[in-house]
Amino acid sequence: MRIRLATIILASAILALAQFEVASIKPAAPDARGMRCMGGPGTTDPGSLTCENYSLSYLVMMAYNLRSFQLSAPSWMDTTHFDVIAKIPSGTDRRQFDSMQQKLLAQRFGLRVHFEKKDMTVYELTVGKNGPKLKESQEPATAKPQAPWRPPAGGPPGRMTAHVSRKDDSMADLANFLSNQLGQPVADATGSPAATTTRCPS
Repeated sequence: MRIRLATIILASAILALAQFEVASIKPAAPDARGMRCMGGPGTTDPGSLTCENYSLSYLVMMAYNLRSFQLSAPSWMDTTHFDVIAKIPSGTDRRQFDSMQQKLLAQRFGLRVHFEKKDMTVYELTVGKNGPKLKESQEPATAKPQAPWRPPAGGPPGRMTAHVSRKDDSMADLANFLSNQLGQPVADATGSPAATTTRCPS
């Protein structure tokens, strides 16, 4: 028990020390169009973060790894947009990166967050009565880098029919993707092992 407690305290201390080397948050130009965010651990540019015309709601969702249905916030947070530029220390992992974003929002906006449980409708990804129609990936399964989660820049699509093509994804990955697109929670109820990868037909 003492060893476990010491480990938790050490991990908390490391996260408490994590911060951007330099960070800037400025209001986006009034005529800015579209939203874009690049960089961070697990991407091709792990040493920097650049977000353009990002709403405050999206910055919060990115920092806390939330989706739109998990965030309850004032409406003005969806319409107030900012440009963010930050330099990330070498060797920063995903947890430290999230902590850096959370601290930055707290410092610049006085942001305070609390979590609570809420009853809501959940979609389930299940196997059809005739079995799955997916093709198992022939490529060896490899660990994917844990890149920062980004809110869908255009928001969830409207009601429409669409074709989805995903390669070398587990069923849990597919459920997460669908959850992003629908703006509703989607649970993997296929019973597939988390490590199993599948290829969805286009």
